[in-house]
Amino acid sequence: MTIAEFVKERRKKQHWTQKDLAFYGGVGLRFIRELEQGKTTLRMDKVNQILDMFGAVLTPGPNRRLTGRMVAAVREHLDEAIARSFLSDGFVDRLRKLVAHTLSVLALDRPGK
Repeated sequence: MTIAEFVKERRKKQHWTQKDLAFYGGVGLRFIRELEQGKTTLRMDKVNQILDMFGAVLTPGPNRRLTGRMVAAVREHLDEAIARSFLSDGFVDRLRKLVAHTLSVLALDRPGK
């Protein structure tokens, strides 16, 4: 769940409009709109100000998103491993499909997807 989804969901549970949240949180309506739309360049202090309304705070955590570099590295290592192996063509095809599917599923967690 993104911060935008979290804020919007919690706001709606309180039956607040965006205008209500802006007023109660001490920020502008535009800030709330941008936050809920997932704008990536917001002030962290203001984001925390709003998150605090729902008992939450921004904290560092593990990056579970798959980057383009990670995908390329996995494919490169897979190709090298296959080239050095004596696997059957059928097994190699199934392995490639499994890796492609896994990478596409993991990529769904990337921002903007």
